Amino acid sequence: TPGNGLAGWVLRDQTPLLVNNVDQAQTSLGYYKNNNDSTIKAFMACPLPGGKGALCLDSKRQYSFSDKDQKILQMFASIMSEFLQSRSASMAYREVISYYAHLNQIQTLRAKFSRWNIFLQHFLQITADATGFSYCFFAARNETGEKYFIEGKSDPNLTLKIKENEFPMGSGLLGWIFRDGNPLFATGTEAALGVPLFGRGNAIKGLQAVCCLPLNINKITRGVLCLAHDKPVEISQEMKDFLIMASDHLALFLENLYLKSKLLQSKQEISRNT
Repeated sequence: TPGNGLAGWVLRDQTPLLVNNVDQAQTSLGYYKNNNDSTIKAFMACPLPGGKGALCLDSKRQYSFSDKDQKILQMFASIMSEFLQSRSASMAYREVISYYAHLNQIQTLRAKFSRWNIFLQHFLQITADATGFSYCFFAARNETGEKYFIEGKSDPNLTLKIKENEFPMGSGLLGWIFRDGNPLFATGTEAALGVPLFGRGNAIKGLQAVCCLPLNINKITRGVLCLAHDKPVEISQEMKDFLIMASDHLALFLENLYLKSKLLQSKQEISRNT
């Protein structure tokens, strides 16, 4: 934990530290298990810029390190920081390429599958594969607008372990998204993860990450694309961008169905009147 032990002080304060006479009765290094640092007499560390970590050296001999040694260690820390930045940029690039490939798959779905339920099944599966989330499903508003229900899942055999099939529009985290109409991305200990997805008695336990993206048509949230994970996951900006673009594509398909339904109703009314 930052602030715990000598290494923790460096991580918390983001300042170099040089201790040539470590008092084990007063502190510990913080990174050896089972008190295996009891023989360490000297310690030196430099933080990596941006809070990425700390480069540490220790010795069993007192007064092993000098100010010059610490300056050299700082140079190594700068090299390591540059390497981490380069690796991060490379990983982000690969992530973007992967999301682009999955968006291409989504783009071809409308030409392959004209039926909504088949299109939705493939769309959710591609989205789950792209993000690695364990749960990916689509919640839709019912005809009266008083309730919502799960219309599709990435895996038909996926068990959500919920008691009901329909939920009051105001219940749970999804109900809040239906009302609010804005996307939500939550990880770790954020307050949103403490709210059951479908309301009291219909919670998926142990969720560590949630993404909810509303599908707004004619200023009304007609559905919500939801992803959830039972393990910690980093929701990067690249992932957010992918999910927003993917949900926009899903909304376009849904809007076309909505317009076709309205057009069919108009034709039927005209036919009855004539």
